[in-house]
Amino acid sequence: VEYVITDLRNASFSGADDAVFKSSIAELRLPDTVKTLSTNCAKGCGTMTNLVLSSNLESIGSATFSSCAALKNVTPFLPPSFCTLANAFSQSPVTNRLSIGKVGKPVTMSGNTFHSSGFTEMEIFGELPSIGSGGSAFGGSISLRRIWVHGGPIAISSGAFENAGEGAQVWFVPAADEA
Repeated sequence: VEYVITDLRNASFSGADDAVFKSSIAELRLPDTVKTLSTNCAKGCGTMTNLVLSSNLESIGSATFSSCAALKNVTPFLPPSFCTLANAFSQSPVTNRLSIGKVGKPVTMSGNTFHSSGFTEMEIFGELPSIGSGGSAFGGSISLRRIWVHGGPIAISSGAFENAGEGAQVWFVPAADEA
């Protein structure tokens, strides 16, 4: 019997009650069959340094990779099929550049999605109606330097970049330049 995994449920790898399990994950590789990562899926995996995402990922639940203190690399960035993200990488020191979404497809980013994360640059493709809705999306992300938003316009809430990197810039690239 072969099983196909399409959804990792709440706290699948967080190991909240099992410190040995929680501290034993160094790398998490998600097969392309996975489309959904539910709330707290890998929250607090303190030794995980690498995360390889499914190329068919559509949704990352709240706090999925938050407080992953050793997480440095996320590949292959967030896939073009991706559309929903909520508080997913807060308090994780990921340092690589992140790309999100696909031109012409909506992207939902709410709450404290990248709050106090280590991302330095981000490129957002797709229709992003707002940054920071319901929280401080990039607040406390002191390493943040640049974000490119393809297709704008978007609304940016007052606390979206509170205490983020000094001189952090948001660049809007008109949709006409996407040809």
